[in-house]
Amino acid sequence: MDGGKNQARPNRWAGHPTRAAIIVATLVVGLSGCKGEPQPTGDPPGTDVTLVNPDLPPIQESPFLNVAGATYVGNDRCIECHFEEHENYIHTGMGQSFGDIDLSGEPPEGEVLHELSQRNYRIYHKDGQMFHQELAMVDGREQVTGDHPVRYVIGSGHHSRSYLVELEGFLYESPVTWYPAYEKWGISPGYDEPNQPGFKRAVGQKCLVCHAGQSEVIGNTVNKLKITEQWISCERCHGPGSLHVTKRLSETGDDGGEEFDNTIVNPAHLSRELSEDVCSQCHQGFPGMAFVRDRQIEDYRPGLPLRSFRLDYRYDVEGGGMTIVGHMGQMKRSTCYQMSEMTCTTCHNPHDLPPRGDPVEYHKRNCMKCHMEEACSVDPAVREAERADNYCVACHMPATGTESPHLTFTHHRIGIHSPGEPVLDHEDPVLADVVPVADLSGYSQADQDLGLGIAYYNLSRHSLSGPHGDAYLARGEALLQKAWDAGLRNGELATLLAEISVSKKKEDYEIYADYALAVEDLSPENRVGALLVKVTAHYHRKEFQQMAELMKEVTSMRRRTGDWDLLGKYLYQSGQRGEAKKAFEKSLEIDPANRPVRLMLEQFNR
Repeated sequence: MDGGKNQARPNRWAGHPTRAAIIVATLVVGLSGCKGEPQPTGDPPGTDVTLVNPDLPPIQESPFLNVAGATYVGNDRCIECHFEEHENYIHTGMGQSFGDIDLSGEPPEGEVLHELSQRNYRIYHKDGQMFHQELAMVDGREQVTGDHPVRYVIGSGHHSRSYLVELEGFLYESPVTWYPAYEKWGISPGYDEPNQPGFKRAVGQKCLVCHAGQSEVIGNTVNKLKITEQWISCERCHGPGSLHVTKRLSETGDDGGEEFDNTIVNPAHLSRELSEDVCSQCHQGFPGMAFVRDRQIEDYRPGLPLRSFRLDYRYDVEGGGMTIVGHMGQMKRSTCYQMSEMTCTTCHNPHDLPPRGDPVEYHKRNCMKCHMEEACSVDPAVREAERADNYCVACHMPATGTESPHLTFTHHRIGIHSPGEPVLDHEDPVLADVVPVADLSGYSQADQDLGLGIAYYNLSRHSLSGPHGDAYLARGEALLQKAWDAGLRNGELATLLAEISVSKKKEDYEIYADYALAVEDLSPENRVGALLVKVTAHYHRKEFQQMAELMKEVTSMRRRTGDWDLLGKYLYQSGQRGEAKKAFEKSLEIDPANRPVRLMLEQFNR
């Protein structure tokens, strides 16, 4: 679930130089006999050029005052005046996107076998709670390796219901999901690999941005979160409401009924592009995306251009399969979209579901705004036999598979699809160029290189890259290095170059890491990556005490068995045997199936 949208890396990427996971592997290999490498000397590449971060394009002005200077008030304040809209909205997918566990509305107990890893999962209820239990083979016998109360449910149940567990305050995805179409439990999307992560897939804020209304990171951690608003909030589409509330409370007459209120964004008063940006926050997904330098998605406000905060990309090829969050990209490539003013709200009412009595007629009426039923070229007799209701969507927007083998979605590439036509190609993707979705000509060349480099880097880590991960990584590295050599500097750029350099055993990795760690507002994810690179540098100088101190910080930021394992090794090598044993015990507590750690502890007990 990482970011919302980045799935766990398949097992075939073992050994692939990606993010902090490869750095941990590098450290483990180093401990087993690395003789050290030449230490980097001098300045990093690019310091002989003028160091300058070009000005970013200004964010366009908006007639709506709440795009800046307003604060969030929460759904409860909105409901006070908009109760009817709320009563309808809570039945939609967005209105049921996230919540606490209520057993009265949950699926029945069950069991799931993950055949590729031979792990068994049991879903059971106890003391008013739902539990997810994992059983795995450890030393020839099946043992419980995880047994956790479920904290949250994600998803309305229209397509699936996935679950989160909270372990020591850190959020993780459960390996099992309920699939209503099959009325059974199954393995969660992205877990269909022999070495699936079990209860170790971290869920950070970037994952929840499209599932929960409002959340905030607790401390300097990767995935300790405080959920301040569960389901997708009113303010996600309308912007922060404090100015609107103040205005309404100050009104004394009937002047509250004016058509245009500039204290709150009404997407109906936005341009087509800006209104689509509101939806694109979550419905324009691609495994390669980047945030504008020194800006984050939480800086975005409805009514502003999304490209001022987030850079979206797509494959530069025709066709392409439907993805779980690829609705926007598919729609924009259809003739219907290109030849009309249709947009998301042409077919979807964000505040309500289609009428329960006639959903087919509801969607047909939308199509008939531009098309005539008599114009359908299919023989009437065939239509009568196959679809007596002449449902346009069934033929022109067929249900199709996604990158998850368990989920099908309405294909938003509106068009003529022949029966049996392969509208999905995720199994063997081509090596394609990646291009920006929006016009980025207002950005400097260095910022364009940075964004595209990050996009390629992120794509290389995703299962949708197929066999082309190394090729995408090479493209990303070249662009990131080009941006650095042009004089661009920021923490994420330095972190990625540090990680790539250490994985390729280049000499300049430590200077990149030092630059990143000196950035005051470096994100927790990037700080972890830079810390692990710095640990590598200390290892080559046999500075085990410094390594242990850095690993202590890493273990405070995330909860991983490998981090505690490394901390134990470094504590042991620095002479702190008692503390080392505690670290190994913690590692085994997180993953009871970690046999090397168990053997290490046996050495302590002899």
